[in-house]
Amino acid sequence: MAMSEQEDLNGIMDDLEDFWSAWEVDWGDIELRSALSGGAYAEYLINENWVVGAEFLRLSSGSGSDWYLETTGSTRDVDVSCGATANLASVYGVYRLPLGDSPVALRLGAGVGYLLGAKLDMDFSVYQEGHVGPGSGDTILAWQADLEASGSAVAFHGLVGAEYEFTDNLFVSAHFAYRVASVADLEVDDISASINGVPDESWDIEEGNILRWYNGEMGTYFSTVEGDKVGLDFSGLHVTLSVGYVF
Repeated sequence: MAMSEQEDLNGIMDDLEDFWSAWEVDWGDIELRSALSGGAYAEYLINENWVVGAEFLRLSSGSGSDWYLETTGSTRDVDVSCGATANLASVYGVYRLPLGDSPVALRLGAGVGYLLGAKLDMDFSVYQEGHVGPGSGDTILAWQADLEASGSAVAFHGLVGAEYEFTDNLFVSAHFAYRVASVADLEVDDISASINGVPDESWDIEEGNILRWYNGEMGTYFSTVEGDKVGLDFSGLHVTLSVGYVF
């Protein structure tokens, strides 16, 4: 690696660190702001009041930032994107309370499950055009890095809602539910970085180790050597709307 490229890479890392530290945040304060879930479920009606069921959900969330810097003699485009996905398999029980002879019934339940294949993906890309280092002349510096880490955890949820029977075979249900599903340890599956297509081995991250977020005097960055553990948290209040068919 040429010295000019390494010096400029240090400057890029400083920009990334400043981006977070300027707002006085660390990884624990950064949220994945958009979220989606979808899946399927099956229930068995034991009697008029008791239901047992199983469900499978695909959870996903994502966020990112993109900023453009222009300095004397050079321009720099920095893009950071991150996403999280997981599969949640659960079993649950529901107490069902019909409201007289109406087609409406209230539902109250709880369940336990397993969050498997929870995965964090982060992509960094930096493109700089202009004078990128001493003696380098007018060149284009392209720095790219990809990080993947994953883990699993037990999950719990509780729900309250109602159902409406359209026919003997078709009904809809709506629930307010609170889910506790948090992965404390993420193991690094893959880390790759390059500068102008040349592999960069300077990252303080080793595959197979627990991912951490280090906040030190020189800035904040991912590490597997020191710092607080980085986790994924899919917990929270959510609303579901389901359509069911009775066989």
